[in-house]
Formats: sequence, structure tokens, C-alpha cells
Amino acid sequence: QLLPLAALFGVASGFVVDGSMRKLAFLPVKTIVRNMHVRSVRARCSNKHSLLMQNTLVVATTDAHDQASFSMAMALLRRTDWTSMRERDCEGEMWQSSKRSNVFMWLLEDGLVRNDHIDRRFQEITGVQPDDVLFLSRHASASGSPALTVHPIGNPGRAEAEAGGIPNRCPPPSPRLASLYRSLYKKTAASDLKGHFDVSLEGTHHGPWLTTPSLFAEIGSTESEWTRQDAAMHWADVLVEELRIEGGDEEGEQLSAEDKAIVVVGLGGGHYAPRHGDVARKDGVFLGHILPSYTLDFSSSEWKSTVLEAIDSSASAFERAGRAVDVVCHLDKKAFRSADREMLKHLLVSHGYHVAMSPAEADKIVRGAREELSVSP
Repeated sequence: QLLPLAALFGVASGFVVDGSMRKLAFLPVKTIVRNMHVRSVRARCSNKHSLLMQNTLVVATTDAHDQASFSMAMALLRRTDWTSMRERDCEGEMWQSSKRSNVFMWLLEDGLVRNDHIDRRFQEITGVQPDDVLFLSRHASASGSPALTVHPIGNPGRAEAEAGGIPNRCPPPSPRLASLYRSLYKKTAASDLKGHFDVSLEGTHHGPWLTTPSLFAEIGSTESEWTRQDAAMHWADVLVEELRIEGGDEEGEQLSAEDKAIVVVGLGGGHYAPRHGDVARKDGVFLGHILPSYTLDFSSSEWKSTVLEAIDSSASAFERAGRAVDVVCHLDKKAFRSADREMLKHLLVSHGYHVAMSPAEADKIVRGAREELSVSP
């Protein structure tokens, strides 16, 4: 059974799946176009009051080192209707959603984490400026535990960018980060994947660099999971729902019903962020960057710029959507020594940010800020 891959890169290559629909294999086959027709790009103008109305770019790769990315892209192509975009010099294959004209997918040959300026290149090729970019990728871990993960990208506290991007710089996180995590968490708990895959929110890490709000959606953590079609199709279901590709609330998830977006930035903890995840699972929460403890070296004053850069980047994702921003910094209290925690709190308060020391306190601050805004004249 051939997957519906449209004339990939103009070469005779493609992928097939075995009968179990669990494994992908690379075979030299002639690629085909199935149920796809070329049409011009007619994206909607971005309505900055709604996530739904943004131009969203989904990016994946055929790189042999990232089988999960290709698996997820193929599942998304099979899950709903797409129109092939025959753009010159597109460095791969592009599609536009047939049902939601402001959703695009770009399948690249090269890997993702060092593939800088994807947003700018997409605009140069198509004339469409993306408002957020969602990367589909593999997840790898030392434990090898099966996992479905989502995270913002960047290199906080790093003097070098070994895994792409720019040292100590963080692209704006996608405003969809928390809502996508919530949807993934809920749908997995109600699916056959429950008990087989952990759902994890990770700290900010790796490249590429771009200036458009972005995130990574991943399948992990070994080849056995990267090629599982049930996991890839599960992600496709989550993305179709998140992007409202097949209908749904025409307003989409609002950045804020009030004049301000209230954004939570996570500070402290390990690479995986369960306590920050507790905050993000609350309905209506918007999430910015998440800085694990290892990104903050309190023996050097540079930790201050790391924190402030991540907060500024988080706020900018919402400010570009025309919103003022209130920032709530959620600290993983037990992750810091007392002296370091006090220095961090002092820095945050001196810059006018709310500080929460527990998920419950963060929720209380967010709800209180909303109530205050709702009664403001």
C-alpha cells in the first residue's frame, strides 16, 4: 500500500508501510499523487484575535535520521484533504489544507534542528507569512521510554548551539503550546495508547532559529516508536483538532478575551517538566518558555539575561498578535537552593512579573488576573 506522497522532490523514491501499519520502510518506488490537485495559494488574512485564523505552517522532514517526522507527516496527509502546491525552489514538497486554507505543510529533505529561517524561506517562496510554525519530529532519550512530547525551542543558558539555533537565544514559543499539550494529554488518556506512551512537556531546547512563534511535537523514544503508525495517526488526530482543519469553533481559542494575554513562564526543574505541566493542563492557560534548572548558572550573572531573554521571547509571541501581556513566572520551588531562589524572585519582582511557587498558586494568580481584567472599565 503506497502512502499518498506527491511527486516527492521530483525523484523516484517513496515509502511504503507493512500490513501491520506499524512500520515504515524505504523502497525505490515511483511516487504518486492521490486525491490532490494543484491550486494557487490563497491564505486567509490573519485575524490576530484568534489562533484559528493564523497562517500555520507544519514542517516535517524525510531525513533518514528522523523517521518519526516523516511518519507523522504521512499520517496527517492521510487524515485529511490536502492540495499539492507546485512552488519553484521549494526545497521539498508543500501542501495547503483543502479545508482550512491558512494551514500549510512543508516536507523538507534536510533535518530540522539546524534548518534555520524556515519561516522567512517559506514566505519568500509562497508569499505567505506564517504566524506560527509546528515542527514534527522524533524524540530521543537515554531511558528509551515511549513518549509523546511537546516543547518550545531555543538554547537558554548555552554558550554554544550544539543542536542548532543561536546560543542563549530562544525563538518565540507558539501560543498553541499549552492548548496542544492539553489536547495531547486528554486524547492520549482516552485512547488505546494510554499506558503505552507517556505524555510529556519538555523544557526549552535545541534549534532551529526562526523569528516566528514555534514548537516541536514529537514521538519517542526509539526506532520502534518512531515508525509506529498508531502513534503517528494519533498525533494527526490531535493536530487536525487543534488546527480546526475539519471544522469546529469558528472563533478558535482566543489569545485572551480581555485586553491582555496572561502567559506562564516555567523556571526550574529537570528536562521534563511535570510541575509546569500541571499548570499548563489548566484550561485557558497560555504557556511560554520553560527553563530547566541546568540552564541557570547562578555562579555567573549571565543567568539573569537568560531568564529575561526567555520571558521577553515568550511575551513577544503574544504581543505580535496585538495583545498586551501579563507574565506569571512559575518556579519549581524544590529545584533551587534557597539563596538562588531568592535571587531569582528578586529579579522577577523587580521587573514587575508575578511569581508563583506552586501550580496551585500559579492558577490562583492567573484566575485572579483574569477576574481583575473582566471588571476593569
